[in-house]
Amino acid sequence: MTDRSDCCPGSGCCNPGPSRREFLATTGAAAFGALRPPGLQQPGPDHFVPADKQLAPAWVGRLTARAPVEPWRGEALRTIGMPCGGVGAGQLYVTGDGRLAHWWIANDTRHSSYGGQTTIATPDGEQGVCYGSFAPARPVEQGTLLAWRQGDGAMQNADLDAAAFPGTTFLGEYPVATIDYERPAAPLPVAVRAEVFSPFVPLDARASG
Repeated sequence: MTDRSDCCPGSGCCNPGPSRREFLATTGAAAFGALRPPGLQQPGPDHFVPADKQLAPAWVGRLTARAPVEPWRGEALRTIGMPCGGVGAGQLYVTGDGRLAHWWIANDTRHSSYGGQTTIATPDGEQGVCYGSFAPARPVEQGTLLAWRQGDGAMQNADLDAAAFPGTTFLGEYPVATIDYERPAAPLPVAVRAEVFSPFVPLDARASG
């Protein structure tokens, strides 16, 4: 190996070898290649984790296996509030019967506290927060009206909420909530389902917000 600091015009060193840094980098890469297990994919120049990690399929299957999830129903719907406003886009909840609640989108006092509190004082009165069991505040009256008619019969309508549909169920699998509306005593001629989601795209903050 030749130190390039000793090579200069007129010194007779017309074909200098690699520098110390280049020599160490080359030998280090060669040593890594010799230790690499046979068949392991060579990582790209900007990514040092191989795409094929040669993980046992049975082990991966155990990691991704999911047990059946039962939806919430009845009185449990009253206190459900799943965030659906996007990352950093305000605290907006979808409730157990599919209506929107909380509406913390203007930096006002409707926050969810930090752990110890169960209520906070707001201009609209005391509200539940954090780990307390409470129905999410609904400062904006919002909902959906369903209208239907069977054959030549009269038009009928009902609000899509737990009061009009006591058989409603809520399945929350963040970032998606699935709400099925049912009236056991007076079934509808159609199935009604709402799917509410919070924009959540891993590694994409703009799309998630």
